[in-house]
Amino acid sequence: MKDKQDIALKALLEVTQAINANLNEEQLYRIYQFTLQGYLHFSKAALYAWEAPDQCLRKIPQSQRSQLPMSMDETCRQLLADIHTPVRVAQTQLPSIFKVYDWVVPVIHQNKALAHVFLGTYGEEEIDLEFVQTLSNIVLVAIENKRLVRKQIEQEALQRELALAQKVQRMLLPSKIAHQDKFALAVFYQPHRNVGGDFYDIIGINEEEMLLCIADVSGKGLGAALMMANFQASLRAIVKNTYHLPDIIHQLNELVYENIQGENFITVFLAHYHFGKKQMSYINAGHHPPFLYSAGRPVQRLSRGSTVLGCFCPLPFLEVSTIEKVEKALLLAYTDGLVELHNAQSEQYGIEKLEQFIQRHHHLPVDDFVNALLDDVHRFCSNPLPHDDCTILCCRFF
Repeated sequence: MKDKQDIALKALLEVTQAINANLNEEQLYRIYQFTLQGYLHFSKAALYAWEAPDQCLRKIPQSQRSQLPMSMDETCRQLLADIHTPVRVAQTQLPSIFKVYDWVVPVIHQNKALAHVFLGTYGEEEIDLEFVQTLSNIVLVAIENKRLVRKQIEQEALQRELALAQKVQRMLLPSKIAHQDKFALAVFYQPHRNVGGDFYDIIGINEEEMLLCIADVSGKGLGAALMMANFQASLRAIVKNTYHLPDIIHQLNELVYENIQGENFITVFLAHYHFGKKQMSYINAGHHPPFLYSAGRPVQRLSRGSTVLGCFCPLPFLEVSTIEKVEKALLLAYTDGLVELHNAQSEQYGIEKLEQFIQRHHHLPVDDFVNALLDDVHRFCSNPLPHDDCTILCCRFF
């Protein structure tokens, strides 16, 4: 009995020293396997760890030459999930490849299966399966804790990266707007997460002209934000050389197509406004149609132009539309995060409700208009959780 206690203590000491030495997971698994076979004298050992409820992976033996499968299929996972106490493998319905082992021992912690250990013995030698469970539990909990700590560190690093990306993205949005004495502007910008794929810009050309742009990258989060940052830089670089709307859209499409390779796309509304002529020209490249309200005219949906950027090169078609006598007018541009908000009955706010809102409230100052629109959306949706980025760009031309 004393010999067995000494062996158990040596095995426990070996494992705890390895854990305290802060060895990595692979090293811990190797020492655990050595302890089972070297100290506890099992003829062979295998361990499958539960990475997730539907994922049970082989950790030992680590040799690629092993005939055991690297992962348990659905049938084997279910059979293992039903094993809560040590049982002889021969009494289970596990495939014959596992029948070379004598015992399968579950490792349970806080009612959660961390792993199942397969053990081979030398004949009928007395074995202490309860100690095997205890020893295995110590090792597997230590490995689980390492995984959780690593995940926490990764999450903290990601949060720092997102905070930095959010700061950079907000810096990229226009802080000074040209021609503020000639038109009024109100903007609402809310990414789905810390960063998003929506973008807007107002670019002054000269004393009488400006460009207005609103865009939306398919997708959300950091990837969409980085793509949009590249798009904004490209737009600013192109505008330094040309103000011709078709040239701008064609060049943007080429750049987006080369960078995205068809995996995503960008919708864009790009408009050129001449204050002296009261004239607006625009191209809508697959974006939700902005609304234009001019006194004495019905509300217009600005939908003509082309398809989304990044899917075809060259663009299959392109049309520039020009609207004369755009004065005392309200322009509302937005991204799909606004009209696709829905209520508890899964009804979307939608374009029709947005147009009706404009007809009722077009007379409001732009700041009041945007605030009233947000209140209207919230009443309809009962304070919905945003499921997408949302940007609203409201201009009034005097």
